[in-house]
Amino acid sequence: ILEGRSLVEHYVSRPTDDVTQIHGNIYIGKVENVLPGMEAAFIDIATPKNAVLYRGDVQYDPDDVETKGGGAPRIEDVLKAKQLILCQVTKNPIAHKGARLTQEVSLPGRFVVLVPNSSTYGISKRLPDNERKRLRQILDKAKPERHGLIVRTAAEGISAEELQRDVARLA
Repeated sequence: ILEGRSLVEHYVSRPTDDVTQIHGNIYIGKVENVLPGMEAAFIDIATPKNAVLYRGDVQYDPDDVETKGGGAPRIEDVLKAKQLILCQVTKNPIAHKGARLTQEVSLPGRFVVLVPNSSTYGISKRLPDNERKRLRQILDKAKPERHGLIVRTAAEGISAEELQRDVARLA
């Protein structure tokens, strides 16, 4: 027995087995370093390995960023070392790699997914057209200002009150 584990567990387990599954968790992380060549930043979210945030997953306000030469800002224009950011895990850590992050946080509910500070607006394509139309009418009244919504397939046939309650709870 090695460190309280059997020989089989020792050889079968991976380093991620020591870390609980964190996919979907939301953290306030601290930018450890920004790598312009990789267009990525390493973020400390209090896991054994720093998590990685790629340029495409960074959210920013264009008015707050000064770019060199115009165009889309580079990651070093948006993130600085020791900066605190809100982020969500999109992929669990595996072996020697840290978790993958995004700054587009989403909060799943029973019938809808709330996407704060976004213009996202969608309804599951698995639903029939007449149901999608009905749900869109309900959503037009229930959608919180400045937040996006995605209606899940589970919303089929639910009442307007149930949908509005789910949206209000998430908001």
